[in-house]
Formats: sequence, structure tokens, C-alpha cells
Amino acid sequence: MAISNYSKELDTALLAVQRATLLTKSVFHSHAKGTLNKSDASPVTIGDFGAQALIISALQHNFPEDEIVAEEEAKDLRENTQLRDTVWKLVKDTVLPHEPSQSALGGPLPSAERMLDIIDKGDSKGGAKGRIWAIDPIDGTKGFLRGGQYAVCLALMVDGDVKVGVLGCPNLPVSDSEPLSEHIGADATDEEGKGVLFSAVQGQGAHSRPMSTGKLAEGQSIHMSPLSNVSDATFCESVEAAHSSQGDAANIAKKLGITKPSVRMDSQAKYGSIARGAGDLYLRLPVRADYVEKIWDHAAGDLIVREAGGEVTDADGNRLDFSHGRTLLKNKGVIAAPKSVHWKVIEVVKEVLGSKSKAPQEISDLISLVEKLSQVNCISTFTSPKLLRLYIFQLEYHTSSSNMDEQEFVSLLQALLLPDTEKVKAATSRLNKNYYSDPRSLIALIHILIAQSETQIRQLASIEARKLVQKHWTKIPDDQKPQLRQTLLQSTIDEEQQLARHSKARVIAEIAKIDLEDGRWADLPGILNNAATSGNVRHREVGVYIIYTLLEASPDMFQDNMSAMLVLFNRTIQDPESVEVRVNTMLALSELAMVLDTEEDQKSLKSFQSTIPHMVKVLQQAIRDNDEEHSMQAFDVFNRLLSYESAFLNAHFGDLLQLFMQIASNVELDDDARSQALAFLMQAVRFRKLKVQSLKVGEAMTKMCLQIVTELGETSAEDEDVTPARSALGLLDILSESLPPSQVAVPLLQTIGPYVQHQDPDYRRAGILALGMCVEGAPDFIATQLHEIMPLVLHLLEDQSVRVRSAALNGVSRLADDLADDMGREHARLIPALVKNFDLALTGMRSTQAGSDDYEENVSILKASCMAVDSLIEGLEPTDAAQYVHELVPRFSALFGHDDHKVQMAAVSAVGSIASASENAFQPYFEKTMQSLGRYISIKESEEELELRGMVIDSLGKIASAVGAETFQQFVEPLMRASVEGLQLDNQRLKETSYILWSTLARVYEENFAPFLEGVAQALFTSIEQDEVDSEV
Repeated sequence: MAISNYSKELDTALLAVQRATLLTKSVFHSHAKGTLNKSDASPVTIGDFGAQALIISALQHNFPEDEIVAEEEAKDLRENTQLRDTVWKLVKDTVLPHEPSQSALGGPLPSAERMLDIIDKGDSKGGAKGRIWAIDPIDGTKGFLRGGQYAVCLALMVDGDVKVGVLGCPNLPVSDSEPLSEHIGADATDEEGKGVLFSAVQGQGAHSRPMSTGKLAEGQSIHMSPLSNVSDATFCESVEAAHSSQGDAANIAKKLGITKPSVRMDSQAKYGSIARGAGDLYLRLPVRADYVEKIWDHAAGDLIVREAGGEVTDADGNRLDFSHGRTLLKNKGVIAAPKSVHWKVIEVVKEVLGSKSKAPQEISDLISLVEKLSQVNCISTFTSPKLLRLYIFQLEYHTSSSNMDEQEFVSLLQALLLPDTEKVKAATSRLNKNYYSDPRSLIALIHILIAQSETQIRQLASIEARKLVQKHWTKIPDDQKPQLRQTLLQSTIDEEQQLARHSKARVIAEIAKIDLEDGRWADLPGILNNAATSGNVRHREVGVYIIYTLLEASPDMFQDNMSAMLVLFNRTIQDPESVEVRVNTMLALSELAMVLDTEEDQKSLKSFQSTIPHMVKVLQQAIRDNDEEHSMQAFDVFNRLLSYESAFLNAHFGDLLQLFMQIASNVELDDDARSQALAFLMQAVRFRKLKVQSLKVGEAMTKMCLQIVTELGETSAEDEDVTPARSALGLLDILSESLPPSQVAVPLLQTIGPYVQHQDPDYRRAGILALGMCVEGAPDFIATQLHEIMPLVLHLLEDQSVRVRSAALNGVSRLADDLADDMGREHARLIPALVKNFDLALTGMRSTQAGSDDYEENVSILKASCMAVDSLIEGLEPTDAAQYVHELVPRFSALFGHDDHKVQMAAVSAVGSIASASENAFQPYFEKTMQSLGRYISIKESEEELELRGMVIDSLGKIASAVGAETFQQFVEPLMRASVEGLQLDNQRLKETSYILWSTLARVYEENFAPFLEGVAQALFTSIEQDEVDSEV
């Protein structure tokens, strides 16, 4: 019998993964990353369905008898026709432009129904017999959603043995020599230079190749790094603490002598990264005794690493066994490493996990049954012996011959609080040099934070001590630690000042993070549990806050006790006396959610969901009490939960939307609370748009926003201060982009009639502002309604209220930006109205005092008129634009020297657009315009001047295109010099306009631009080598 070399399987798998990856990239860039919850509550993206359909289609075409194990099933698509249509459009549109490659995969699917049938072909049970493919269409869902690392994974198993493996990693660098960095797992994009396919066939080595859009690129062999000393290793682990015990990984790295920080990244991209030597170790450590890995999460990566010269086993050193169905039933954890050091890693893994399993049972006492705890009188634990303990501690400290000079220590801490920079620097230097390098400094700080009478010093000592715990706690003699722990805990419980109490609690959390993982401080869990359920409100506040800080520092520490933790929190969130207990419970729950596996632990998920109504009550009470601090913390928890797995809020999602709408629309509540409610609604629509759409709340939200916008009052819609009215405008923008017109644009148009005709100018302004915010999200629909909208706009441009006219001008700009041709056809009615507003404002400015409210309102009209013309003129034919040049250019040119920077910018931009639209008709104004604008191409004294300079360069490029090469010739050289210099001035807008200018001049001058090419190329390469900065351009 011939032995297969699996060449056809490999080619098919590579092409299938490459095509599926194109679909996932399309989903990401179209912002169609809506999530859906299956019945088992695992997150499923639109991309998952589409990628699985494409891969199974290719496998069915080439290997129709093979079985397939895949993650998704089509049940949700059959029940949700809109989601089905979205996925079908993606599947239908995703093709490899290289015809032979596309044909090799069987071509396109014939229908949406066939797509659903294909998706359901992934229902194999797996096992030890036959040919079985394992698919993970998007491994690393959260990485995919946040633009980080994810992988499309495919593997063939024959009789339980992996024979072929392929990984498509769109956001990894193509270069195999590029090392891993700590930032590789976040905010990556599939830009040029990224996207790689990894592959392996058993016995034939491992390869990588750049990802392409058609024919497969050439591959090259990859190998694990030749690691001789494990302490030099770079190790990878999962981003999500729910997937791997990060605390254990850190402990293992420490025992191996590894000093480099771990690289956290999502998906099987970790396997590919270490297989090509970019990293060395991959640790995926068990987080719960009952957790079982899925075969599709490891099959391809396992083979690729082994074929690259590595070893992949479970935490006990056993090979991964893919023959037991859809899971790795016989394995716990995954350890991947070069063969030369794998044995050493396994040795340390066994040591760490073995000691952890022997840790005292008291860990679970932290969240023991509430019924038993309520019978314990914990007050005596804190009160009866406390003075004796503190006295003994101070006596031992002061009589010790090894203690530090506490008086000087305290004086240096006091110096840190002085409003004198030089003294602070000197004190900091002396502390670092003479104290903080010595482990005794931590003991001294703990004594100071316990014994000092000044609250500020106690708090500062706590902050400094927390920084030193990781560095020094393990170096303190073990016989001193019990007394340190006990007195620190007692001091925290007795602390009356909240900030100092919280700072001390964080020191306890840092120490406990080390001790509990090592099986020490065995009585802390019981003490904290007693405190959290004590009859003394202070004890409950301290107990819950310390538990929260422990969760914040090391959430995976509590994963094995998830159920009991939730029992405790269901009690403390209903604390009858203390808002601090209730809010800190909410904060603790938000941390616990990070390690709650919603797919595997349904019981805990339901228990968590049962806390949501209590969270709502905490928020409502804080708002009623005008308790800004606690209400902001509660809002923050809801926003965090919104960014986690959708399962946490799903059961209450509709009710939460209604609650936050009620808060947002209640004018009797504090503005900050209302703005926070609107911020939640914005995030809800952005991240859960399919769910929001299915609940049909878009119309109610739209009408709510319209009413809130009437509160804008005398402030401008463009101001940056957060108010309910401005937040409502932002929500309208997101609603129009995310939901269909039937839920936003249609009800808005049906509602704004009474608003724009209302006697109150605030209502009229609200109507036109709301309309403007909805144009970008629904331009096609708005275009069909323009015949009804234009009379409203023209009417409001004649309004007696300056603020209403300003809003109407803003509306014209927004309409013209997205409906250039349609609005351009209305020029005969619109431009005279814009000019009239301009002239009225200019007259109004001359008759009012500079700086007065009336003067500033007229300035805003000038700017808005320029911007409206700027947007509108671009949609006119040159002959139509030409008839307005003589009317517009003199008016706007007069504003080039205006005192208001934004007016200058608007006028300069408008003149550039007029020139671009009118072409030769601009010639009569060319010379004078160049003289006026020429003085601005070299200004650089402030950010405002740099912004104006960028706008001028942009407009000059448009003017050059309008008047032609010969007319503009004398200005080219100085303009080129100024634009090259602009690249060195660290202003993103100026850089962008320089690039656009070069492109424009190259088009105008064609071969005559050649003398500038060398300088342009040099400047471009220099700019490319510069570090990117986050800045909106």
C-alpha cells in the first residue's frame, strides 16, 4: 500500500485557510464584528460562520468522505435571517482572484441554504479511527474583535494522529526573524507586512509563507530557536486569565530564571510564533480541575511546533492525544518548548503545580458557605488581642538591632509631600539609594504605615510598601512574616481614613498574591470571609475591599472557588448598611468576570447573572443620593461588563437598555449621571448592534436623543465638555451607523417636523442638529428624502435665532459631505442663503463688542458659512461653481487674517475648494490669493499656526490643480521647501497635507516634477522610519 505524502491535503488546506482569512479580514474592516450567543453562551462572530462555511466547502469538494469536527452549527443562522443574509453576502463575495486556486477549492457556494448545510457538516464526534479534519474558523475571538492576534486553524487527523496542520495568522509579521514583543497581542492590524501562513506535514518539517489574496506564495522552512539556556527564553501565554493560570506561569518563569516578561497573545498564533523561533516557550496551564481543551484549539499548532523541532506535551509530559473525540480528554495543560529544554520546563511545571495542589485547604475558606460564616463571631478576632499584638510588634521592632533609622525614613517620606520639586527629587534619590535596595525597608514601611499618627504619611508609606513587596517580601525572614501579616491586617481593619485604609489593603493584596500561591498565610481566607460577613460594618467594608484588591491583583487565584465566591458576593452586594460594601462587591464581580468561563461553567454564569438586578439597585441608589463617586464606579462596572463576554448581561440586556434610557432622559438627575448612561448606550449599540436591533429599541433611543439635544442651550454642539446634549448627538451618530434606517432615520424624519417648527429655538436647533448627525450613517436613505428635507433646511437658514442658523449651516455641511451630487444640484437655492448668513454675521460683528456673546455667535456663523460652502461647492460642476467665484472669494479672502484661528482655517479651506471646483474661473483671484496665503507656509510658533500652515498647503495644492502648471510655476519651489520642512515639525495634519501636495503637484507637472523626486523620496523614507503616534488626522 502506497504511503501518502499528503500533498493534495496540504495544498487544499493552505488555500482554504487563506480564502477564509480573507473573509475574516473583510469582517474586521467592515466593522461587522457583531457577536451572537449560541445556546451554550459561547461568543460567535459573523466571521466564524463564514470562515467555517468556506473551509468545509473546500474540504467537501476535495475529500467528500472525510469527517469534520468544527465549532459552529447553523441553528442560529436558520433562526436569524438577517444574520444569515449578512454571512451569506460575505461568503458569496469572498473569492480567490487566482482562478486555478479558486477552482481547486470547488468555486463558490450556490446558495445561502447550501451554506447552512455546509456549516452543519462539522458535526463529527471525532475519535481514533479514520480521516477527520478539525477546524477553528476564528481561534482567538476576543483578539479578533479588538484587532489583536487571531488564527484560522485547520488540521487533518488520521486514526487520531495529526498528519497535516495549517494556521492562518493575519496580524503576525511576515518576517520569521522579527522577535516577539509584549505589545504583539494587542491593537495589531493586517497592514502591509503582516499576515503569515504556517503549515506542516508529519515527517516533512514546518514552513511559513506570506499570506496572499490569490495564488499561494512561496514557503520557507522554519525551526525552533536553538535554546541552550532556558533562562534566556521568551515565553508566550494566553491573554485571557480564564484560559491559562498566569500566576502559575509567572512562578514557573521565576523558578526557571526567566527574567523577560511574558508575551500575552490570543489564539494558536503562539504556536506559529515559537515554531519559527520568534519565541521559545508556550505555557497553557490548567485553570480548573474540570476544564478540558478542545482538539481544534491545538491540533494544527501541535504538529507545526513538533515538525519545527519542538516538543509539545501536557503538564505531565505526555503527548497530546487527539483520539478521544472532540476534546483532549486525557491531557491537562499544554507545554510547548524546544526539545533541548522541554524536560527542564516540565520538571518545574510539575514542581509548581504539585506544590499548588498541596496548598492548605484554607484557600477555599475565603468563600466558605455563608451559613456557617454567619455563625462565627469574628469581632473578637479583631478586637480582643489587637492592642497586645500591636504592642508586641512595636516592642520587637524598636528593640531589634537590625531596624533602620525610622526618624530619617519618615522625614524623607514627609519631604515627598512638599510642593518643592528639588526637595522631592533629593528625597526620592536618597530613599532609592539608602533604603529601598534593602529588604528591611519594607519592614520599616509596614511599621510606619501602622504606627504613624499622620494620615498622609500612613497612606504614602502604604503606597511605597506596595511597590517593594514583589522585590523584597520573599527576602524577609520567615519567622518575622506572621507578625507583619497580623499587625498589618489589624491596622487595616482599625484604620478610620478611607484612603489610607484602601492603600493598606493593597499592600495586603500584594503580599497575599505571593503567599497564597506558595501555600502560606493560611488563616487569611477565613479571616477575610469572617470580615466580609461580620456584624460590624467596618469589618465588612475592609473584608470586601481586600477581597476586591486580591481579585484585581490575581483573579485566577480564585477560579477554583468560583461558585462559592459568587454565593458570598450575592450576599455582600445586598449589604443593608454600607454603600462601600455594595460598590466594592460590584468592582470585585467585574474582576471575577475576567476568569469566569461562560462556556464551561454555566452554573457560575447564572449565579453571576443573578447579581445584575442588585447591581442596578446599587447604581440607582447612588444616583438618588447624589453620590457621584459611587455612581461613577457603578457605571464603570456596567461598561466593563459590556466589553466582556455578551453572556454576562444577555439575560438582562433589554432591561438595562431601558434603565439607562430612563436615566439619560431624566432632567432632574445630575448631568454626569445622565452622560454616563448615554455613554453606556453608545457602547451597547456599538458592540451589540445585532442584539439592539433585534430588541427594536432604535426608534425609542432616537426620539429620546432628539429631546435631550434640546437642552444644548447657549453652549455650542462643537464644544468638548461632556454634557447630556452632546452625548445624545454622539449616540445619534452611532445609532445611524449601526442600525437600519427603519429604526433611526425614518422615525427621526417623522418626528422632527414639530421640532423645526417649534416656537422655542432650542427645539428648532435640535431638529436640524439631529438630522445632520444621521446623514453619514444612512446617506442612501436620506438622499431619497431630500425633497422633503431641503425646505426645512432653507427655512432654518432664514431663522431669526443665530444659534438655529448656525446649526442649519452645520446641517448643510453634513448633508453635502455625504450627498455631494444631490446637494450640489440645489446650489441655486443654497448658496445665496449661505452668502446671506455670511453677510448678516459680518454686519453683526461690526455692531457688537469683541468678546461679547453676540459677537461670538456671529463669529460662529462666519465659520459655519465657510464650512458649508466648502462642503457644498465640491459637488458642483465647474460651470456651476464658476458663477459663484466673484461672489465668494472676496468675502472669504477677507477672513485670512481673522483673529479667530478656526475662522481662518475655514476660510482658507473654502477658498481652496472654490478654486478646485471652479478651475479656470479662479484665475482672476490667483495672484492676490497667493500673496495673502504665501506668508502662512512657513509659520511654526504654535500648534495653531502649524494647523493653519497645513490647511494653507492643502488649499494651495488645490489652487495649483485649478490654475495649471504654467501659472503656478513660480510658487512650486518655495512651497516644496516648506512642505519638506513641515515633516520635521511633529504635526500630523501638516505631514498629511505635505503628502497630498506632492501627489497633486506630481499630477500637475508630470515629468517636470522629476527634479523634486529625490528630495521627496528621501523625506518619505525618513518619515516611514519614524515612530507612529496616536493622533487623529
